[in-house]
Amino acid sequence: MVRRRRTYLRLAAVGLVSLFASALPSACALDVYGSFDPDAPCTVGVSAPCYSGPLGTAGVGACKSGTHVCRIDRTFGACLGEVVPQKEDCFAPGDEDCDGKALGDDECLCAPGDTLPCETGQPGVCAGGVRTCTPDGLSFGPCLPAMTPLPEDCATEADDDCDGVAPGCTGTTDLGLSRGGLLSDVAFGVATNGLVHATAGVVDGDVTFRTVSAGSFYVDRRLSSLTSMWSLEVPAMDGKALARGVAVAAGSGDILAAGEFQGSMNFGNGKVLTSAASDTDSFVVAVNAGGAVRWARAFGGDQVQIANAVAAGPDGWIAVAGEASGVVNFGGGDRPASGADGFVAILDADGNHIWSRVFGDAAPQAAYGVAFTASADVVVAGEFDGSLDLGSGVLQSAGGGDAFVARLSGIHTNSKWSVKIGDDASQQRAYAVAVGPSGEIAVTGMFAGSITVAGTTLTSMTSVDAFLLVFEPDGALRFGKKLGDTTGGDQIGTAVAFDAAGNVVVTGSFDGAIDFGAGAVPSAGASDVFVAKYGSVDGALLWARTDGDDQAQHAFGVAALPESRTLLAGGFAGTIEFDAPVAPLVSQGEHDVFVTRLAP
Repeated sequence: MVRRRRTYLRLAAVGLVSLFASALPSACALDVYGSFDPDAPCTVGVSAPCYSGPLGTAGVGACKSGTHVCRIDRTFGACLGEVVPQKEDCFAPGDEDCDGKALGDDECLCAPGDTLPCETGQPGVCAGGVRTCTPDGLSFGPCLPAMTPLPEDCATEADDDCDGVAPGCTGTTDLGLSRGGLLSDVAFGVATNGLVHATAGVVDGDVTFRTVSAGSFYVDRRLSSLTSMWSLEVPAMDGKALARGVAVAAGSGDILAAGEFQGSMNFGNGKVLTSAASDTDSFVVAVNAGGAVRWARAFGGDQVQIANAVAAGPDGWIAVAGEASGVVNFGGGDRPASGADGFVAILDADGNHIWSRVFGDAAPQAAYGVAFTASADVVVAGEFDGSLDLGSGVLQSAGGGDAFVARLSGIHTNSKWSVKIGDDASQQRAYAVAVGPSGEIAVTGMFAGSITVAGTTLTSMTSVDAFLLVFEPDGALRFGKKLGDTTGGDQIGTAVAFDAAGNVVVTGSFDGAIDFGAGAVPSAGASDVFVAKYGSVDGALLWARTDGDDQAQHAFGVAALPESRTLLAGGFAGTIEFDAPVAPLVSQGEHDVFVTRLAP
């Protein structure tokens, strides 16, 4: 130890330590005593060049070497100042990826947002695609469809929903079922929210067209095969009960049925409705998707109240429309009628009152159809005599009873617009209304004489004809159709719906013959079912069909499925022949319920 200290002191004395150390190779170093340590990796304090990028890229483009310094533990520290290849910046002039190209950005393929056409490999309107330049400009993104799937429109040749099939407009029957006993069983409505399908009406009754003198209320849920998942039947003790309308809530899937009853209806679990005295009262019932009754409400007084229609709207709102005499209370206080008046009531998802109004004068008025717009406005249709003021001006009947349609604000109940349908002393009546995917509004019913709307006049051929009117959201007329004959038969439109593409489907019953616009089609005798689909823009006939035999058949409900197929329901006697391979339906009693599904 003494010898090593003497060596250190002697070297230090002559000032040679630093000189000697700087002359050592980088792999050698002095220990603290000034002796050599050949196993050390670097010399403390010595700096050296460094580079961690790929071989051959240092000094190319923006890339350069850095330096690192040997630390006290004789290992090199971090490489400082080096620049290694980076993703090429298409918005800077340099060669950031150090590939040595003369123009550093020549690999930039596009400007962000640029597009190129491509093929997605998907069917239908989804086949054509677009590739979009990525934000860095180095490449185009994946091929994405230029169009997303749309509701299938049978009026076009395209495969709108991209399922590989482009069905034409045929209206052929692909399913058909019936139910019934010895008496009259009739579905007065059919509804769907796309997943839950329902019908409602009367069973074990005495029915002539829309007039019911006896029977029990029924509502059922149907599977996609149209078979019944469950059925709720409630008689009215000492009276009658029936549903005249049905709807399905979009979110909850609750089935809503509305109608009329006399006597007492027991829905179980303490839910009992009793009419006032022996008069007819209106009611609404909500049944969950499993078949349990959530709530039931009766609205009546000392005279007649009838709920003719029900609709499910945004936020769980429920609209009920009908006719009332005397005084009726929907939960917001007494609403006196001036005779036989129409009414509209809005309830929440639990049946609580939001707003209601009774409208009319001393002459008779009634609401038969109701629907919601997407903005929660309420569209109501029916008939009136005398004068009718819903808030947008007085409508004056020409006599004999005129039809009307009005759009009411969902907030303050007054109408935004209203239209009279009728212009002479004959009778006109609107039985149903529907709102389409773009806010258009369709109304159907029956008329004698003539009707004029916005300069368009429809004149009945003989007796009573059906009509179809389609309005823009602001109340302007889009097109109008009459469905009649020259043989003296009656044609009545009872229900209307829009498919997802905006085409309109109208149904009802007729005798004699009916002309949809392509020539008269005779009935098989008595009263037959008709259903027709018209194009969304100009009302071009897409298809039409009639079904029945020499006995009476009536359609009262129609609904459109998301894939633009049609559900149809009503009551029939005798036999209804459908398209193969669907078997004919044969009535077991006076009338049986029928439910069918039609192709787009």
